[in-house]
Amino acid sequence: MRGRSKLRAKASRFAAYGAFVAETVGGPLATSTAALSALTFLLVLAFPPAGGPVSGLPVLLYLTSVGYSVVALAGASAMVSDLKGPAQVFLSQPISRTAYALAWLSALLTSALATFSAFLLSFAVIDPILLRAVDPILAAAWLLDAAILALALLAAAVLARRASVLVALWAAMTFGSAFLLALPSEHLRRAVAVARPLYSALSGWGAAGGPPLAESALLAAALALLLYWLARARLEV
Repeated sequence: MRGRSKLRAKASRFAAYGAFVAETVGGPLATSTAALSALTFLLVLAFPPAGGPVSGLPVLLYLTSVGYSVVALAGASAMVSDLKGPAQVFLSQPISRTAYALAWLSALLTSALATFSAFLLSFAVIDPILLRAVDPILAAAWLLDAAILALALLAAAVLARRASVLVALWAAMTFGSAFLLALPSEHLRRAVAVARPLYSALSGWGAAGGPPLAESALLAAALALLLYWLARARLEV
């Protein structure tokens, strides 16, 4: 019974803080999702008839990825601001350091799912047949890409606690990766393809075997462990 009571208490504290985090990033998330949904709808209208090649799909996937990256940056920046003030109240309640980090990660991953769902919903509303153009590998690459970005930004937020560091990392991952993927170095391109699987899929790099999704999943897991370790080691009251 005591074990259950402790579990309920922890769940209650996590739910309370999760609600606060959702409220903190809810505005940017709602605005971004609405804007991306409207943009998706307009771009899909310009696509060729159903059954033909969906030539604008790569651009659309890239734009939704960049749009989500802005939300992730805003969320991680909000976490930095929170760590400089309000977080101290929650961390002394006691809400565990890992639950604190998990609440922010859950908010950003939920925003990624909302953004991608808006993308698919636009296709379904216009013509469900267009959904066939979204290859499962592309969908997996988009979601993995978003998870890696969110994890990297949150880890940087806990480690550096400086908005300028987050902006630099965001710019490097969002725009620098696309440039590096075009370089002739095979090893460098492989590293970028793992870190940004969507970019790899859209550029056609490694087309014979597809993007290295398994390696990207391992990277996401490693970043999750890093965030867990940083939360335990760096989040102090």
